[in-house]
Amino acid sequence: MRQSHPVLRHGSLEAPLHLDAHLIVLVRQSGQHWALTATNNATQARRVRLALPEALRQAEWRDALDGRVLRPVDGHLELEIPPLFGRVLLWN
Repeated sequence: MRQSHPVLRHGSLEAPLHLDAHLIVLVRQSGQHWALTATNNATQARRVRLALPEALRQAEWRDALDGRVLRPVDGHLELEIPPLFGRVLLWN
């Protein structure tokens, strides 16, 4: 995945959009390309509602693993992250 999407190799890292004892969601940017990476170290699935930065509130995010498209609603994006797993969402 990192070879196919340069933003995952050398994109700048922003402050976490979400951080708790089991879940971290990071934003990466490389030029016009953006990625959201979510990692869950809990043994149960976790749901999170993210308040997106202004520049990302209209983005259509594509899941890098299954190709599903997720769209923010009112500037927020809801994700479910499987247990002991992660998600990678891409835009542009």
